[in-house]
Amino acid sequence: MTKHKFSLIACLLLVSFCIVAAQEAQQVKVQEPEYLGQPHYLDPSSGALTPLEKQGAVMKVGMKGLGGMKGAYEVKGGKSPVRLASNQKIEFVVRVASLQVDPNSVIQLVSLKAKSSKRELVAMKGGLFGDMTLDSHAGAVDFNASRYGESSLKIAAARPLAPGEYALKAPQAVGIPGMGSAQSEIFYCFGVDASTSGPVKQNQ
Repeated sequence: MTKHKFSLIACLLLVSFCIVAAQEAQQVKVQEPEYLGQPHYLDPSSGALTPLEKQGAVMKVGMKGLGGMKGAYEVKGGKSPVRLASNQKIEFVVRVASLQVDPNSVIQLVSLKAKSSKRELVAMKGGLFGDMTLDSHAGAVDFNASRYGESSLKIAAARPLAPGEYALKAPQAVGIPGMGSAQSEIFYCFGVDASTSGPVKQNQ
C-alpha cells in the first residue's frame, strides 16, 4: 500500500512539474521591434534582431531615353551596409498595429536596381507628353507572413532571394510629383551576397 502511495505521489509530482514547465515555456517572449513599421533582420539561431539600413528614398521624375519619362525612388549608395548570405535563412520581423490586417497592406518587399552611387526603384513610367502611370507593385517580391510574438509579423521571401539589393517599405500609394520635384518614402534596405558566410554583416 505504501509503495502504491509513493508511486502515486511521484506521478502527481511529475505531472505538476510538466505543467509548470509548459507554462514557463509559454511565458517566454520572443524579441520584437520597439517601434511600429520598422523591420529588423531575425537571426535564425539566436532570435536576435538586427536593424536594417534606414534610408529616405526620394522620388525623382526625369527623362528616360528618347521620348519617355520615368519616376524612380533613389537611395543613396550603390550598396547597403547590411549584408546577408544567399545560402542562409533570411527572415524579418516587423511590429504592426494590428495582426488582423492583410500583411501586404502594411509591408512590401522590393528589389532595387544597384548603380555606382545609388539604388533605384522605378515606380512610374510615361510618354514625353502622356500621363505618368504609377506602378504600386514595382519591383515587388512575393513573401510569406506569419504571426510572431504578441504584436509582430515574421516576413520571408516566398522564394530564395538572388544576390542583389533589396528593401522593405510601406506599400503607400503616392501622388505623382511634377517635373523636377521630389517625394520621399522610408526604405529599410539590405543586400544579399552569393556567400557562404552565415551571420549578418554591417559594413562600415
